Amino acid sequence: MFRAYLILPLLLMGGCATQLNNSKIEFHEANGFSIPIEDNYNGRPTIQLSMNGVAGRFIVDTGANSPVFTMTAVRQWHLSISDFSGHSILANGGTGNPKIITNVTVNVTPYQSLHWGTVYIYPDNNEPYFGYIDFRTLESGNAVIDTRNKTINFTPPNTELNCKLP
Repeated sequence: MFRAYLILPLLLMGGCATQLNNSKIEFHEANGFSIPIEDNYNGRPTIQLSMNGVAGRFIVDTGANSPVFTMTAVRQWHLSISDFSGHSILANGGTGNPKIITNVTVNVTPYQSLHWGTVYIYPDNNEPYFGYIDFRTLESGNAVIDTRNKTINFTPPNTELNCKLP
């Protein structure tokens, strides 16, 4: 009986912790690539992404668990917001009704792209930046943040299996 009480909360917690976005970096070069980091938003690191020739700055937030677009990105990139509406508790203690955009692909470099299955929308009106890059996006590209050279280095996943069967 004790085990049932322990397992049920763990199952419920696991279901709540699933990620909505499925970030995928498209690698067109075997060695990976690097992109520059700029500290131009109140000292916070940003990178530039583009879509249809329109570029925008994104704050690199390794504490975020999902990518977020601002309304600036939605307006500049002419994105369609889905009908999904949820309820969330914001970091400042307030509440909100988040919206999402699905199946978004942006250019990281002229030859590299980034795809998100789901992106949350931050309902602002005046932010100069386009959104936040989360740790799952960085993780999907095996990203290493090089603060000395101010770059983020992405490497393709190692698909070689190094195992021996008995």
